[in-house]
Amino acid sequence: MIEANLTDSGILKLKNMVVETDALDDIRPDYEATLEICSKDEPFSVSVACIVKPGPLKCVVEKDAQALENLLPDSTVENFILEMFDEYNNHVAEGTNVPICTSGLFIQDRMCLDLKVDSDGCIDLSGILKVTAGYGKPVSLSIMSGKEEIFKRESLVEIRELRLLTELPEYCTAGTNLTNLKFKVTDSYGIMDTSINNDDKSECFHTLSIESDSCSVDSTTRYAFVHGSCKITSLSLPETEGAFSFKVFHSRHPELHMNLKIQLTPAQTFERDEIRCYEPNPRIYLTPLSKMGSTTNPLVVPTQQTPSSEFLTQQTPPSQFRVLSIRDMSSAINSQTDPVDMAQFSEYTEILKAKLNSYTERISEANECLKCLEAEQEEAVQELSALQASLEPHGVSFPECLSNKESMMKHIEENHHNTAASVFCSLYRNAPASKSMLLSKEGVFGIVALLGSVASTPLSRVLSEYLGEDTMLALVCKSSRLGPNIDPMLQAEAARLERSITSRFHVLCLGATSPWTGGIVENDPQRKLAMDDPKLPDGDPIPGFIGYAVNMINLAEEELNIKTYEGHGLRETLFYDVFGKLQVYETQTQAKEALEHISGDGAVSLDGFIAKGNKFICSRKPEIHFPITVRENEEEKWSNLEEARNRVRRVEKKIVKARCLLSKLEKKMNKANERSDSATKLSLES
Repeated sequence: MIEANLTDSGILKLKNMVVETDALDDIRPDYEATLEICSKDEPFSVSVACIVKPGPLKCVVEKDAQALENLLPDSTVENFILEMFDEYNNHVAEGTNVPICTSGLFIQDRMCLDLKVDSDGCIDLSGILKVTAGYGKPVSLSIMSGKEEIFKRESLVEIRELRLLTELPEYCTAGTNLTNLKFKVTDSYGIMDTSINNDDKSECFHTLSIESDSCSVDSTTRYAFVHGSCKITSLSLPETEGAFSFKVFHSRHPELHMNLKIQLTPAQTFERDEIRCYEPNPRIYLTPLSKMGSTTNPLVVPTQQTPSSEFLTQQTPPSQFRVLSIRDMSSAINSQTDPVDMAQFSEYTEILKAKLNSYTERISEANECLKCLEAEQEEAVQELSALQASLEPHGVSFPECLSNKESMMKHIEENHHNTAASVFCSLYRNAPASKSMLLSKEGVFGIVALLGSVASTPLSRVLSEYLGEDTMLALVCKSSRLGPNIDPMLQAEAARLERSITSRFHVLCLGATSPWTGGIVENDPQRKLAMDDPKLPDGDPIPGFIGYAVNMINLAEEELNIKTYEGHGLRETLFYDVFGKLQVYETQTQAKEALEHISGDGAVSLDGFIAKGNKFICSRKPEIHFPITVRENEEEKWSNLEEARNRVRRVEKKIVKARCLLSKLEKKMNKANERSDSATKLSLES
């Protein structure tokens, strides 16, 4: 439609001219054309140079319809090119922003929700679209035009199954080991997937984990898959009889799992309370020893063979038969009327002596083991302290705050299991190697504690305590319109990870904040806010002032690129919103003196003083804190630090188990001593 108006001065004005054509691809990329205006009545024409651009995006077409088939977790999609057309079947103009939403997929190296159309009128996702969903899980990619969804492509990740190759025994003795458990991963046809192969060098991690309520199972140990199969050489079983359940699962893909169960029977040793069945009593009479059954096992007094006992021998597990035979023997002894058989009593006392000697030896071994573990612990702690000191001068003073982003994220994931922050960390750990802090499919940038770092542990400690744990674990998203959708999205991801979010969580929306409008420091790579230093009434600087908290957060390159729709960065929105004009001082004395001359958001000091508004907060050791900025030459030290921490944790767990074992042995030793004393007393009375 064209609106044409001829003015009094003879000027022709054209408005709202729409050109309907499917041939604009022929004049790409400049879209230069000529408009020719002709008169009907007179042979008059005018040619005007113009530009005819394509219309808005209306249609999306896949070049390869098979590109999203045969997907595997962590794989990159190839040959996935989307052509963008307007209403008239022209490719849309180069540089057109196209909002893409993904589920179970991740667009690598992108820090915004929109992608731009290339010079061919396409968006090429080949090599940058990575699968983050697990085996057998759905994935999808959709494109919006305004509020209308004009394209959606759905698919399923290939199905895999974890299977047990070896036969699991129905019964096992408590306190022993299961050996040589073999597992394999198969496809939907039962064929082993040999591509499941752990390779640390290529960062292709395929390991098996074990989870159980029993302290005998080390959940930190990982077992590597080798071309589709995995072998657990030895698995320690609990010392308590009864049903023992444990779960084995792929460490990165928990949908590959098996729940196993085995019945534990009592250990065949002389350490149970059934020993009391052997205790002689002056009023108990025994049959002559010659009339008893065979005593080939000195720890078990067999009963006379009867049809019922033969049945038990055939049908009952060995350890259970032993318990029953002892109790049957106790009943048989009580039914006799002959005098006490002193040979039997002598045998009983010899057994007690042997058991006491055994306990003494085992307690000695347990003490030696505990001493070795305590020495190893001391060595590990010293190594950890040395690494902390080498990384930062203040690291020894506040070692609990000396963490990088990786270790802090792992801590959140493991110790805040049923929180939104933990689920986010699990999703992040499955992100591509670029480790972008953006879940682009929903516009969630990360957690406050992980968006930025600080220069020292004292600063990390005091700023983290100032904000509090709820704020530190709050999720940060781009727009308030995403806020209501975050909870169902995270709940769905938690369900996929076989977890649940049971605690409340905060969501901070950058678009809903009142951003800083006072300008940015010129030529500052960190884009710090242009804030004037505080002054005394006479105009002199306030002693001890280090800086404003909002400017003391170091942002990585990908974090500096995070913007709101209005173009404001994290520092102007998120950190200005939570810190305001909070001032940081060297010491508590300086911060208190400064409060007389400042107002607003208060002050903190590196030695732990916190004044927030009209309140004073007692500083403690925050569990969730800002990571420390990793310098270029310290990556290896940080890796060694994390390994040292893991070593300390492993030794601490072993010490707990060793002390538990020693305590049990000492209790059993005390009981055996009591029985020995009773037997000695009985012998003297006889």
